[in-house]
Amino acid sequence: GSFGKSNATAPTTGPGGNPNVDAALTAADLKAIQASTGDKRAAAHLATLEASAPQHVADVYQVILNRAANQSGGIPAVITAREQFSPYSAAIYGTSADGAAAAKYGPLKLSKKELFDLAGKPDGIQQLTKRFNAGNPSVAAKVLADFEVNGPLSQSSKKFVGGAQY
Repeated sequence: GSFGKSNATAPTTGPGGNPNVDAALTAADLKAIQASTGDKRAAAHLATLEASAPQHVADVYQVILNRAANQSGGIPAVITAREQFSPYSAAIYGTSADGAAAAKYGPLKLSKKELFDLAGKPDGIQQLTKRFNAGNPSVAAKVLADFEVNGPLSQSSKKFVGGAQY
């Protein structure tokens, strides 16, 4: 597809309404993904490997941000650290204490360089989803866009997760 070539306006939701969740990427989703840094794209993709419902994905993303705020190296150090988040840990290090993650992602043999090269592309979340054969670009985009504007998902995550790093 020709990502980012649309001039469609962003869909809106009602007060406190949640955006519709589906696998199709809207023009607004693509805009949110492209506006984000590669680090944030990778973190949002990782969050969709750890959870599926948008609010749960937002909660995982908040935990990543909390850990990154307290660690030199920021988001890249947090999401690629051994045994921090098992899907990426297994893909990078080839194994994980989480047996399911080790079996599913261990064989990917993903380097940190490749991870951030893919995430750095305008369609980075789609690239990572293809490479991992897992993830949800639409939910990742919604979470990224929501956090950019302090939307309902991010507000709920800030209340529920707070400053927790677990």
